[in-house]
Amino acid sequence: MYVVRNKTNGKYKKNGTWTHNINEARVYPRTCDAVQSVGVYKEVLKYKLSLPDNFELVEVNVSIKETETDGFDYTYVDSSVVDAVAWKEDRLRVVFNTGSKYEYSPVPRVVATGMIGTNSVGKFFNRYITGIYKYEKVG
Repeated sequence: MYVVRNKTNGKYKKNGTWTHNINEARVYPRTCDAVQSVGVYKEVLKYKLSLPDNFELVEVNVSIKETETDGFDYTYVDSSVVDAVAWKEDRLRVVFNTGSKYEYSPVPRVVATGMIGTNSVGKFFNRYITGIYKYEKVG
């Protein structure tokens, strides 16, 4: 996900539309290049977007997937509450910033995908997961 801003007038641009609202300007690429750091990703985006000098990338999020020994593919998310999320066969695994890992079930794939793609993972978790699905601590 990224946001482009015009340094001259302070407006954000998305698909040719200008806005003062940064939330409306967020762009979620369909595919993400494998990168080693957010800094490298920013440089790749600048090159791909061919930004003029008066434009800058003001917000960049990178989702990195890892397969852990438990067989789940974890997507690391940008959240103050959650570190990573994984889904497999109606089971959602959530790794919290505290290091605790919980499994929720039965969780539909669409709910897990929504949690990974949302702007606020914590709010999504509280609204659509907490109190709705059975859970157990798994790590």
